[in-house]
Amino acid sequence: MAAIPAEVNKDQVIASKFDGIEDFAALANGEFSLKSNKKIIMPETVNTIFKTKTMNTVSVGYYKLANPRMIHDDILVEATIDLGSMEGLDPKTHLYVGLHGTITTP
Repeated sequence: MAAIPAEVNKDQVIASKFDGIEDFAALANGEFSLKSNKKIIMPETVNTIFKTKTMNTVSVGYYKLANPRMIHDDILVEATIDLGSMEGLDPKTHLYVGLHGTITTP
């Protein structure tokens, strides 16, 4: 029986090393989808599109949508990550999903 991991405190999370998914097969072999207001923005896609560590012109883990859509304030945004496996993945692993964009309104 595996030991139950100790509770992770806020300082440990803030001090975490942010890195690409290249070294995490359980994440890299999974799938990702993105919905906004129950509309599909990005259908289920393999997570390997986020393997950008060796690309010099793209930030690590960055993927730019080909046809971005405007998302209004107070609209539910749902990112779903399906892991390829739980094997070899530390139970304390955190996954950060961020949306980058701007809008100017009159």
